Amino acid sequence: QPTSVICFILSLYDLLKRLELNMIDKYTILQETMTNWTFMYRVLNSESISHSYWSLLPNFSIPESSLSME
Repeated sequence: QPTSVICFILSLYDLLKRLELNMIDKYTILQETMTNWTFMYRVLNSESISHSYWSLLPNFSIPESSLSME
Protein backbone atom coordinates (compact mmCIF):
# COMPACT_ATOMS: atom_id res chain seq x y z
CA GLN A 1 0.00 0.00 0.00
CA PRO A 2 1.56 3.30 -1.10
CA THR A 3 -0.25 5.36 1.55
CA SER A 4 1.37 3.50 4.43
CA VAL A 5 4.80 4.05 2.87
CA ILE A 6 4.12 7.78 2.55
CA CYS A 7 2.94 7.92 6.16
CA PHE A 8 6.09 6.13 7.28
CA ILE A 9 8.33 8.54 5.35
CA LEU A 10 6.45 11.53 6.77
CA SER A 11 6.76 10.26 10.33
CA LEU A 12 10.45 9.61 9.79
CA TYR A 13 10.87 13.13 8.40
CA ASP A 14 8.99 14.54 11.38
CA LEU A 15 11.27 12.65 13.75
CA LEU A 16 14.33 13.99 11.96
CA LYS A 17 13.02 17.54 12.13
CA ARG A 18 12.37 17.17 15.86
CA LEU A 19 15.90 15.89 16.39
CA GLU A 20 17.27 18.77 14.34
CA LEU A 21 15.29 21.28 16.39
CA ASN A 22 16.55 19.67 19.55
CA MET A 23 20.14 20.02 18.37
CA ILE A 24 19.58 23.65 17.39
CA ASP A 25 18.04 24.30 20.81
CA LYS A 26 21.05 22.82 22.59
CA TYR A 27 23.39 24.84 20.41
CA THR A 28 21.49 28.04 21.15
CA ILE A 29 21.65 27.39 24.88
CA LEU A 30 25.35 26.70 24.54
CA GLN A 31 25.81 29.97 22.68
CA GLU A 32 23.86 31.94 25.26
CA THR A 33 26.05 30.65 28.07
CA MET A 34 29.08 32.14 26.36
CA THR A 35 30.19 35.50 27.67
CA ASN A 36 29.52 38.53 25.50
CA TRP A 37 33.13 39.57 25.13
CA THR A 38 34.12 36.11 23.87
CA PHE A 39 31.33 36.24 21.34
CA MET A 40 32.31 39.73 20.21
CA TYR A 41 35.95 38.69 20.01
CA ARG A 42 35.07 35.77 17.76
CA VAL A 43 32.86 37.90 15.53
CA LEU A 44 35.45 40.63 15.16
CA ASN A 45 38.21 38.15 14.42
CA SER A 46 36.20 36.26 11.85
CA GLU A 47 37.02 37.92 8.55
CA SER A 48 34.20 36.27 6.63
CA ILE A 49 31.57 37.49 9.08
CA SER A 50 32.93 41.03 9.20
CA HIS A 51 33.27 41.08 5.43
CA SER A 52 29.65 40.02 4.93
CA TYR A 53 28.64 42.51 7.62
CA TRP A 54 30.41 45.41 5.91
CA SER A 55 29.03 44.36 2.54
CA LEU A 56 25.55 44.71 4.02
CA LEU A 57 26.34 48.40 4.52
CA PRO A 58 27.27 49.67 1.06
CA ASN A 59 26.73 53.30 2.02
CA PHE A 60 29.20 53.07 4.84
CA SER A 61 32.68 53.24 3.36
CA ILE A 62 36.00 53.26 5.19
CA PRO A 63 38.97 55.00 3.53
CA GLU A 64 41.79 52.59 2.74
CA SER A 65 44.28 54.80 4.55
CA SER A 66 42.49 54.45 7.88
CA LEU A 67 42.60 50.66 7.62
CA SER A 68 46.37 50.48 7.52
CA MET A 69 48.24 50.80 10.81
CA GLU A 70 50.89 53.19 9.55
